[in-house]
Parts: sequence; C-alpha cells; structure tokens
Amino acid sequence: MTVAPGESVAITGASGSGKSTLLACILGLTKPDSGRIVVADQDVTRLRHAQLAKLRNQNIGVVFQFGELLPELSPVDNVALAPMLARENSADAYRKARTLLNELGVPDASTTAELSGGEHQRTAV
Repeated sequence: MTVAPGESVAITGASGSGKSTLLACILGLTKPDSGRIVVADQDVTRLRHAQLAKLRNQNIGVVFQFGELLPELSPVDNVALAPMLARENSADAYRKARTLLNELGVPDASTTAELSGGEHQRTAV
C-alpha cells in the first residue's frame, strides 16, 4: 500500500481483521512479524524510540475513533498543544488553534466535556 503525502486514507474491515494492528505498525507502536513499513523514506521497523517520536511529530497524523482529547483542557488548549510541543511559538499556536476551531464551528468552551460529540470529533481532527 502506498499513500501519497497529503492523501487521506480510510481503513475499513470487519471487527478483528487487523485495522488497529496495521495502524499500530505504521505508527511504530507495534513491530510487524515480517516485512517493512516505510514512512517519509524511513523504515519504521528500524527506528529507535526518539526517532519514531520525531517521525510521528513531523509526518503522521492520526484521528482516533473517540477523539482522544485531554478532558481537563479547553478545545483551544487541546489544539494548541501539539504545535507547542513541537516548539512553535505559543501565541502563534493559540492563534492558529482559535482560527481552526472557529472555521470548524467549535464553540469556545472551558473543557471538552462541554462539547457535543460532533464538536469533540472536529476538535480532535
């Protein structure tokens, strides 16, 4: 399987068919029994922990089924967190987060618990 940069892919299949295992292998969280997984010209199966973390940070985006947000944070805090962890200026990260959330119709809320299911998922995306 080859996925081009910027391309979105949906993995579908019956329960137990290996979808989550495949994603875990692509992310480098699980090592496959055989074969190779190449992301951004790097063989994920051969990278060490710090190299995997850098690869994930710079090249891979995952939206989990239940939109894994930190519940004690506001939507804008959740969205600004990733760029700040990547050492982006916090003012820029918050400005971009507010703009994105506004475009997606996510209300300003104190915590993600105040969001509807759709708002929660859009925040996670």
